[in-house]
Amino acid sequence: MQKAFLQVSACLAVVILVTGTVHAELKATITPRIADEMETVRLTLRLPDARRTEKLDLTVLDADFEVLGTQTSSEYRSINGRVEAFVEYQINLRPKRSGELTVPSINIGGESSKPLRLTVRSLDPGVKQAIEKMVFFETDVSPNPVYVQAQTVLRRQLFYSNGVQIYSDLPGTPEVPDALVVPLGDTRSLNVLRDGQRYGVIEQRFAIYPESSGTLIIPAISVTSSVRVQSGDRIRRSGVRIGTDELTVEVLPIPSTYPADKPWLPATDIRLNDTWTPAVASYEIGDPVTRSIIVLATDNVGSAIPPLGVTLPESNFRLYPETPILHDDSSGDTVIGARLENFSIIPTHPGQAYIPPIEVTWWDTDNEQVRVSRLAGISVEITGSIAEEPSTPTSAEASTPAASKTEAEPDYQATVSINDLLTNKLTWWLLGILLFTSVGWLITLWKIRAGFTLSPKRSAGNASSWLRLKRACKGDDLHEIRSSLTAFLADHYRAPGATAIARFETLGDNRELMQRLNSALYGVSNKSVNGAEILVAAKSLRVPIAKARKDPLPPLYSR
Repeated sequence: MQKAFLQVSACLAVVILVTGTVHAELKATITPRIADEMETVRLTLRLPDARRTEKLDLTVLDADFEVLGTQTSSEYRSINGRVEAFVEYQINLRPKRSGELTVPSINIGGESSKPLRLTVRSLDPGVKQAIEKMVFFETDVSPNPVYVQAQTVLRRQLFYSNGVQIYSDLPGTPEVPDALVVPLGDTRSLNVLRDGQRYGVIEQRFAIYPESSGTLIIPAISVTSSVRVQSGDRIRRSGVRIGTDELTVEVLPIPSTYPADKPWLPATDIRLNDTWTPAVASYEIGDPVTRSIIVLATDNVGSAIPPLGVTLPESNFRLYPETPILHDDSSGDTVIGARLENFSIIPTHPGQAYIPPIEVTWWDTDNEQVRVSRLAGISVEITGSIAEEPSTPTSAEASTPAASKTEAEPDYQATVSINDLLTNKLTWWLLGILLFTSVGWLITLWKIRAGFTLSPKRSAGNASSWLRLKRACKGDDLHEIRSSLTAFLADHYRAPGATAIARFETLGDNRELMQRLNSALYGVSNKSVNGAEILVAAKSLRVPIAKARKDPLPPLYSR
């Protein structure tokens, strides 16, 4: 009888345990239950015996509360043989009004919490005004209105007085639909005096480029802080949430006066500059020439600058463009976008050649008018000679049967063509490149088979460009430094100049170094750079690559 009773009791215990697991109660608590206006509260939801977290639907809170953040944690513990497991959700809320509020029921995993009551006390007007003077945001956006794809700058300033503690991080880059947003400089801290009160100020600036006309909405942001509040004779610390309102920007369409056949480019200034290497007024047939053209747009990004459409007289040149390089300098109070186009040029025919001008049409957003920035055309002299065309055979020669020639009789036509070919400097240059490339590949294959790694330091071309770079850096000639560095990197990486520079910028601080070089070279800013810095950065590429271990096994697996 006693044994049967124990069996029944055990079964009931199992049933109760299973029933309690299936019908786990979702517990909800709120802290504090009585809060002052502007304070935040914490809603805690605990789901016992949960095996996984669930996605929360908190839209039911939107009527009376602002959801500031959610944290989720899982816990499993055993105390004296009693096992307890649960998932806990902590939700930070800010009441939108004072009075008696109800936290509605929330459903998680099929379980619903019970509604909770919250009392929000209205602050004394004097206390509320004092808090608003202790910590607050100021935001503005200028210009407003702004043209489509033109720059407007959002400025955020968080003012805080003595005794205020900022708990949360400052908001990051705003997410603005249908707009490109670029941070300007670093977050700045300063001190100001206003109405006899000293404030610390944290300032953030962002360049915004609307992508379509109409109305642009910049969303509101907020931070959590703590302030000391005096209520009667008691001083206490109160947590408050400080936020901003949404900002509205009017975006204007492209003006009707802008040329319909020109790419739209709004800015406050457009500058063009170019360099030729070598920088002479006369070039010889077959000698390679490099031309670099840079366009700088103040108050716009490099991707907004259209392609330049560079052309040269086909009767005198062959033109080989490289991939354009786009860059944005946003370290100051505005964005300066840059587009750099590099061209390899081979003179092919002698004579006087005219290089046509290059024009960029743009919209001056300050003065609201169409402007054209221009690189003037230039004339250059091409010297040297090209191979003569083989002479046309006479009718008598043409009528002579080919079979009548003896084996000892030389083919005069072929001999003339070869001689003409060998006197063509361009052909020699191309044959030299082909021969150099072939030899380089053979050496590379031999090194690989021999178990070595080919080091760029062993390349004759690399050594030549390195000596040229050293001379340029010693003389601090920025144009020659830029040109010789490009040649050295192209030799080192065995890639076109633009690609080689891009790879160089991925190493260490080289990107910042190249920004300063371009800034100094083209007058973007007053940033300085010297040849010694360039030489140190380039020299790091000339460290020989260590030979491979004969035993490729790492020490852990050594025999």
